[in-house]
Amino acid sequence: MDFKLEEFAGEELKTYTVIREIEGDLDNPKGSIKEFSGEMLIYKQRLRGYAPNNQDGGRIQGGLTGKALKTLDLELGDIIIVENLKFKITDIVPRIYADFVEFNLELMRNGK
Repeated sequence: MDFKLEEFAGEELKTYTVIREIEGDLDNPKGSIKEFSGEMLIYKQRLRGYAPNNQDGGRIQGGLTGKALKTLDLELGDIIIVENLKFKITDIVPRIYADFVEFNLELMRNGK
């Protein structure tokens, strides 16, 4: 790996709580919630904007962006708690020559 998260983030890395809601199946129809924590770098990348699309009506861009180690194994739809606000992971961008992935966060409103 050429780029290491700890080399350029250093003291900026903080521990955040991640909540993963697992959908139900035949054995467990209610589903479950898995909660874990990991070190990440979360920052504001650009100003807020709206990007329309045909699939889901559009998304609000310019929320938060973050970087986390690949070993944390984040998934789309995971919820990260930042300063007592819940943000949902909307995009994950893998980095080939790095030990981390980048992701975009969108503020959750009314649990969605």
